[in-house]
Amino acid sequence: SGDTSIRALLMATRVLESGALRSGPVAAEFERAFADFVGARHAYTCSNGTAALHLAYLSVIQPGDEVLVPAMTFFASASAVALAGGVPVFCDVDPDTFLVDLDDAAARITGRTTAICAVYLFGQAIAAPELRAFASKHGLAVVGDAAQALGSRWEDDHVGKEAMLTTHSFYPTKNLFVGEGGMVTTDDEALDGLGRLLRSHGQGQKYRHTHLGLNYRMTDVEAAIGLAQLPKITGRNARRRANAAKYDAAFAPIEGLETPQVPDGSFHSYHQYTLKIDPTVLGERDEFARRLGDLGVGSQVNYPMSLHRQQVFADLLSSQARPLDVTDELCRTVLSIPVHHHLEDDDVDTVIDAVLTTCDAVAQPSRSA
Repeated sequence: SGDTSIRALLMATRVLESGALRSGPVAAEFERAFADFVGARHAYTCSNGTAALHLAYLSVIQPGDEVLVPAMTFFASASAVALAGGVPVFCDVDPDTFLVDLDDAAARITGRTTAICAVYLFGQAIAAPELRAFASKHGLAVVGDAAQALGSRWEDDHVGKEAMLTTHSFYPTKNLFVGEGGMVTTDDEALDGLGRLLRSHGQGQKYRHTHLGLNYRMTDVEAAIGLAQLPKITGRNARRRANAAKYDAAFAPIEGLETPQVPDGSFHSYHQYTLKIDPTVLGERDEFARRLGDLGVGSQVNYPMSLHRQQVFADLLSSQARPLDVTDELCRTVLSIPVHHHLEDDDVDTVIDAVLTTCDAVAQPSRSA
């Protein structure tokens, strides 16, 4: 909103006028406020969401450790494992929720598996009791990737309460954005302390380095922008959920068009509203998207190429030969349409009309026969 933008500008301006631009008291205030918002005991800022993942993995894995990662997610969920010296092991996902399939993940565990990455994709919450039981049974650390899920909850808890460390991203497309920024939350004081060391050259005191760290700090300017937006997250998510509810009602009757499935207990924040397009009924997904564009409605494919198909991970394929059929199918059929909190009611109606018009235009002969 305009008020939020003005408040963020004023706070950032005060930081700039102070001349103290590095990570300092404003970042510390942002950390405290963010921890309170998500119900964590500790939080520390960092330079972006990928840095947050890297710091989290550096804190819980050793070189050569294997980490279970869903194959349908953003690249950083897995690349940060490799950058921390670990080996990402790609797992299939549930066809309804798009979240990691724990049965498939269990079949991929070896003697070197030490952690699992829980990605709350598109804002969907994972069934926390099931994930806790899975991690406990197999002796795994849980790293939560909540880059798309700020404000999402499983029952009464914000996502990530079942994780040792949970990472957040404040990229411009997120419901809280600072330009580039990230946060790591945890209830473990030792892990919080370690992460703070690692994000700042491994130094506990100036020129006294106890760890091989990095420069992953957030500036106070970015923290000021984040602080100004944090009180708006609940309202922004409510608007996204209202938009999603309108889509659900409009699209549920349409054959070949599957709306997002939200399990009981999940409070979805709808970073993305992602449809599944059945090609046998509505034709190919990319043609569907093209027609939407012709009608003035943008859409996006998240993600057209799964992680196990990425060239950089090609050397892992021979050692991880189990198929990922659900992931491969979803990469061919999912399509995200606008759901963000800036949409007005008329905008939502425009999207609905465009989707319904496209469905009529691309319907296969068997549907209209």
